[in-house]
Amino acid sequence: MNNKILGIGMVVGVSLLLILSTVAFTLESYQVAIVKTFGKAASPMTEAGLHFKLPWPIQSVTRYDRRTFIFDDTHEQIQTADHKNITVTVYCCWRIQDALTFVRNAPGGSIKEAERSLRDIVRDAKKNVLGQHAMTELVNTDPEKMKILDIENTIRDQVQQSAAIYGVAVTDVGVKSIGLPESVTKTVIENMKSERNRLAERYKAQGESDAKAIRGQADSLRSQIAQFAENYASLIRSEGDAAAAQFYSKFEKNQQFAMFLRELDFLKDVLKNNTVIVLDKSMQHSFSLFGEGANLPGKAVPSTQPASQAAANAGQPSEGK
Repeated sequence: MNNKILGIGMVVGVSLLLILSTVAFTLESYQVAIVKTFGKAASPMTEAGLHFKLPWPIQSVTRYDRRTFIFDDTHEQIQTADHKNITVTVYCCWRIQDALTFVRNAPGGSIKEAERSLRDIVRDAKKNVLGQHAMTELVNTDPEKMKILDIENTIRDQVQQSAAIYGVAVTDVGVKSIGLPESVTKTVIENMKSERNRLAERYKAQGESDAKAIRGQADSLRSQIAQFAENYASLIRSEGDAAAAQFYSKFEKNQQFAMFLRELDFLKDVLKNNTVIVLDKSMQHSFSLFGEGANLPGKAVPSTQPASQAAANAGQPSEGK
């Protein structure tokens, strides 16, 4: 009896699960769902969580990913406006913007088929836009002459205009790579070398001109400084000669005093480092100061004797020495 009840319960449970799976469905935050009633699509559902519908074949649900899809276009050769052959690869970013329009108009109502159609649209737009631009607007040593950003925006706008019927939004189209045939590559490289050499020669000439100007200015300043120094030195020499002439004129009046001062200067140089000197009395020159003293003119000693007696004494020979 218990086994029979358990079996009936299991059958009922499985039946309920099967019924629930036909009337309930879950939706992720990055998904959008379209519920069709007898094949007619209703408004899209974007709220994440558990939702309910009538069982099939009355209602059916289709989920789509709302995140951005990215694909690369094929690498193919294109002719530019100046009849140069290049190979360009672009990438395309797109997402489902209107799920109801997408399910109605997109080929097969699937993301895979929609992306295949978008590839054709991107390829046509790429050929159309690049065919209106010259090679120099794609490859150039001067960034201001390159129009790649404008080309990308134009391709994106054309793709968006053509893909709007599918309910998708083309968020970005960009150039992924640009290739050149071998003949064109050699020509472009030679042109780039010539341009770089021309710039190098211009900068070299400008540098030599600036260096010459700097050297000329330095030479002028050097001459001015040297002339000023020479004039100032002449002035100092003149002042020194004038001062020396004054000293010499005074020394000529008293030559013994002048020699005494020269001897003092000599001794200052010799004895400035606490030098110990053993003197010989026979040595001359400045060391004679340590012997008999300086040879200076004597001074008259005042006397209290009468002038007549002093004169008489002066005439008598002195004793001693």
